[in-house]
Amino acid sequence: MNPEKTYQHIQADAEIDLVEILSSVGLVAYKHLKMLLVLGILGVCSGFIYASLRSPSYSSRLVLESKVVGYADLSPLLQTLNELVKEDNLPELARKLNITPDIARKLKSIKGINIFQEEIGRPEKDFILSFKIAIKVTVASNDILPAIEKGILYYLENNEYVKSRIDTKVKNLETQINNLKKEIQQMDSLKKSIQTLINQPQTTSLYLPDLGSLFEQSNNLHKEKLEMEYDLKFSKNFQILEKFTAFIDPVSFGILGSGAIGGGIAFVCWVLMVVFQELGKLLRKRRVENTLK
Repeated sequence: MNPEKTYQHIQADAEIDLVEILSSVGLVAYKHLKMLLVLGILGVCSGFIYASLRSPSYSSRLVLESKVVGYADLSPLLQTLNELVKEDNLPELARKLNITPDIARKLKSIKGINIFQEEIGRPEKDFILSFKIAIKVTVASNDILPAIEKGILYYLENNEYVKSRIDTKVKNLETQINNLKKEIQQMDSLKKSIQTLINQPQTTSLYLPDLGSLFEQSNNLHKEKLEMEYDLKFSKNFQILEKFTAFIDPVSFGILGSGAIGGGIAFVCWVLMVVFQELGKLLRKRRVENTLK
């Protein structure tokens, strides 16, 4: 037998089988076309009705910076708020955020997002540690974003753990600044004494320290003091790097999107119903054939 002819025969049979399968699928789909149209219309209309009845949702984010607490500290606090939102515990949510229950009802979700920012080209001694965290919320109306922003700051700054960390940081910085002030006063007094000795004619035979090194130490102390005062200023509260932005486009599906989803669900349901019906017919046909045998 010629192998080439055998291969061509097998290929022709496969093409015929594929055509038969496609023809069978087309016939089955045509038989159930009315059902597809009915389900499709119902699915699209259901999507339109759902979109028109459901209020749109909007998403925005608030970016905060803290010199004391970071994402690991704040994430559990924000998770607590989100759990209150999920269980619809409006009184407790309103109490924690210092807002009204009506505003709390329009808050759909809240979560923290960790932000890593690389410090490039700055000497390690000049690095001032800070933490940045983004807080993403989903709301039913952009009008409540200012109240939610104030509420989040109120909740975080009045948390006992956060307050304790801030108080400890502030006290430590104030102590270090006071110590630096004393060192600077002593250094300034030493410089004045040396300057007085230099101005006296009999000091030519006295040994005097390296004035360049002395002035450099004094400048370093002043610089360190300024950095700590800067750190102290921004350690007492959270700093807002980016406020909530009221975006126009909702994050939830609109009327067209909901209609398309409804139509897609209807199509899937139609396919499943057709498959089960055809399988049922096939099984009944096999039973009849077995009974006749």
